Amino acid sequence: MSIFDFMGIKQDKKPPSRRDRGEYFTKWQLALKTANIVKKLDFNYIIEPYCGEGALIQHFFEDYEGVANDINEKFTQKLRGYDDEKWKITNYDVINSTTKELIEKWGITGDRKLMIFTNPPYHLGLK
Repeated sequence: MSIFDFMGIKQDKKPPSRRDRGEYFTKWQLALKTANIVKKLDFNYIIEPYCGEGALIQHFFEDYEGVANDINEKFTQKLRGYDDEKWKITNYDVINSTTKELIEKWGITGDRKLMIFTNPPYHLGLK
């Protein structure tokens, strides 16, 4: 029973879910399994250009340095506590940026073994 039913308030329809709005996110269990496979590879800096709320990248915060980016600032709000000397949490438009621009914006310098780890965005732009 919803709070609306309990209070006797009629609702014409339920509020739209993320799926209804065209937003899809990686499940935690899948993200963990994928991260464990990727951690076996040789790299020391990771870039997640479409991090959403961080399901994939959260498994790397403790042991790696990197960038978690999503154009939508409301998604990256949950990750702001990880924004420190090891991690950059940003909201750049990577689709309309060159690799060189992004490397400069993110301040990636030195001899890094880069890993780009992402689940491309599936936001369909539905309202």
